[in-house]
Amino acid sequence: MLLKALDLLRTLGWALVHFIYNLIDSLFDILKGLNAFDIINSVSGDNNFIT
Repeated sequence: MLLKALDLLRTLGWALVHFIYNLIDSLFDILKGLNAFDIINSVSGDNNFIT
């Protein structure tokens, strides 16, 4: 019984680690996409910012 409980904790722990890793990986993919868009150069061409 104790071994089943420890196995369950191990499985849940690895599932949590896997979830956090996938979350960080997807955040890096989003940042990579935003960096490819090049926000600063797209905004700098706007006439509202020219004085």
